[in-house]
Amino acid sequence: MKGMIELAASGVAMDCYVSEPSGSGPHPGLVFAHHQDGVDEFTRVWADRLAGEGFLTIAPNNYHHSDRTATRDAKKEALRDSHLAADVEACVQWLKANPRVRGDAIGLLGHCMGGRTTYLGLVTNTAFKAGAAWYSGGCFASRGKEGPSPFERFANINCPVIGFYGMEDTNPSPDDVNRLEAELKRLGKSVEFHRYEKTGHAFCNFAHPEKYREGSAEDSWRRAVAFLARHLHLKV
Repeated sequence: MKGMIELAASGVAMDCYVSEPSGSGPHPGLVFAHHQDGVDEFTRVWADRLAGEGFLTIAPNNYHHSDRTATRDAKKEALRDSHLAADVEACVQWLKANPRVRGDAIGLLGHCMGGRTTYLGLVTNTAFKAGAAWYSGGCFASRGKEGPSPFERFANINCPVIGFYGMEDTNPSPDDVNRLEAELKRLGKSVEFHRYEKTGHAFCNFAHPEKYREGSAEDSWRRAVAFLARHLHLKV
């Protein structure tokens, strides 16, 4: 089964794309935080691929807090960390209530803006057993000036983290990535970062051929699936 469902987050209706594996399960669950283009073809394709690997995946539309007629950039600018955390929590509760999901095996992942949302979710929610972030810019600032940034709350992370970054990216830059990794290691977190040469931002996004790097994208996919399968105890 795959398609759209509706949940409520912060008292507001939130549409989400859900993709389920075959078989009755129960399966590990994933919250898939979208990139700045929202729940688009890229997000749906990746959710379907994750379901094909055995993960029941839900991708919430974080832009539900804004007028649907607003531009993408306006919707992005309007996001608040409290909104994003509530969206993540609504998905966690939906997964835990789903009989086809193992409530003790839930992970969080995302690209670009969704990579930042991944770190935010990991520092605000104790449900996750694994996190995977791709080119997660913006981690050093809060959205909506609502308190500490995700980076400043890294001490709250209580699960292993894997990250994927391009050496030609500028947000996050290689220095930013080093800073993220160093802080996670300083705090004693389980962290595994992978860096790709001749690779910039959004290297997984096949919808943008000028940015897409197939080799880097597929290597990160294989590593991420293996990481999630290991830490969420995927049964094959």
